[in-house]
Amino acid sequence: MRIRFLLVPALLMIAVAPASASVVRTCGSSGASNVDQLIGLGGDGCIVGDKIFYNWGYDATGSPGVVLPPASSIRVGGAAINPLVMVLQFGPFNFTAIGPAQLLDVQLGYTVRTVSGEALIEDAGLTIGGVLIQGTSGAGAIGVAEDLCLGGYFDPAVGGVTCMSGSLLPAIASGLHVGANSAGYQRLAAHAVFEGTYSQIGVFKDIALTASGDYTVSLSSMTQSWSQIPEPGSMLLIGAGLLLLGALARRQKK
Repeated sequence: MRIRFLLVPALLMIAVAPASASVVRTCGSSGASNVDQLIGLGGDGCIVGDKIFYNWGYDATGSPGVVLPPASSIRVGGAAINPLVMVLQFGPFNFTAIGPAQLLDVQLGYTVRTVSGEALIEDAGLTIGGVLIQGTSGAGAIGVAEDLCLGGYFDPAVGGVTCMSGSLLPAIASGLHVGANSAGYQRLAAHAVFEGTYSQIGVFKDIALTASGDYTVSLSSMTQSWSQIPEPGSMLLIGAGLLLLGALARRQKK
């Protein structure tokens, strides 16, 4: 039993180690910690686990009087929940709309691909959190719509985007609304499981904040997750490791 516990972690580490990548910056590290820096990195982008996030784009528009947040204000971090799930974390945000009549519209885009180039990505998840300060009259809401270009990329990354070299999966997060006249903090999520697996996916988010009357609404957090199937080579290594463990167990019984 002691040998078994020593060998399995080593085999798993070999199985899930990503191929070498041309980028050295980890998402959230120095020089790759906000959207403005990531836009400047172009095709290099940043890396989380075996995923590269690159070709970033950003645009913000709004009604008169609304504060337009610069790309440099949006912090980006990454984490590997486990070898098969990678997460991008955005925020904290300074996205706010204040009544009597404000609209803030933010577009954010990027492309994600596997380091190995293998078609492994099988689903995507999006979670947002926001706060509504309820007034005596009016309304407030945050709406998020996310389009995915499966197997391709969006050109340009934001603003009149077109899905290039892939198939469009529109509005996977359509209908996410924080607010809708319900005061306080709310956290909502959307999830899409793909019919196939992909090595590359273009991502386009349209985030809209609206406030009327004496309401105020703010976006506080946003998290994007990507799950994948195990690499074929990883499965072979794990299988070989299990066979080896079985052989060692049989030898010990003799």
